[in-house]
Amino acid sequence: QISAAISSFDQILATDSTDFEAWFERGLLYLEEKDTAKAVQDLERSFRLQPLQLSALTLANIYAETKNARAIQLADLVISRDSTREMADPYFIKGIYYVNTGQPSKALDMFNACIRLNWKFQEAYVEKGIIYFEAGNLDEALQQFKLAATVSNTYPEAYYWQGRCYEALNMNEEALANYRRAYALDREFHEAVEGAARVEGKISK
Repeated sequence: QISAAISSFDQILATDSTDFEAWFERGLLYLEEKDTAKAVQDLERSFRLQPLQLSALTLANIYAETKNARAIQLADLVISRDSTREMADPYFIKGIYYVNTGQPSKALDMFNACIRLNWKFQEAYVEKGIIYFEAGNLDEALQQFKLAATVSNTYPEAYYWQGRCYEALNMNEEALANYRRAYALDREFHEAVEGAARVEGKISK
C-alpha cells in the first residue's frame, strides 16, 4: 500500500516540513514507485536538512545509475567523513558511475579499492568481471566471477556470469551447469533460463 504510505507522509510533512526522516522515507517510497524525479527531490530535501551518510549514499547510488556526476561528489563527501577508512560502499558507487559513463579503467580502480576495504563485497568482483568480459579478457573475467562465488556461494550473478564466460569459450557443459545454478538460486533470473536454453540447443546439435 505504497500510495497510502505516501499520503501519510504528505500529512506529516504538511505539519512539519523540517522532518528530515519523513522526507527520506517518502523518497524511498517514490523509488519503489519508480518515480526517480520525486525520489531525488525528497532525498535531496532530507539531505539538506540533515546531511546524513545514509542519505548521501542513497542519493549517490541513484545518481550513479543516471550518469549524474553528483554521485562522485556525494561519494567523496562520505569518504572524507569516514575517519576509520573502512567504508567500501562509496568506492563501489563511484565504480558504477564510471562504468555507466564509459570509464572502465577508473571503474576498476574503484572496485579494487572497494575490495581492499571489504574482500567480501561480492558485487565488486562481478562488476570487475563484467568489465573484463566486455573487453574480451575471458580468463580474467572468469577468475573474478569465481571469486564472487567463493565469497558467497548463494550469489546467482556469480554463476550466471561464469556461464556467460564458459559459453563464450565454447565450454557448453560448464556453461549449462552454471546457468542452472543461477536459476536454482533465483527463480526470477530469466537471463539464466535463456542462457541454459541456448547452450542446451548447442549441446543437442
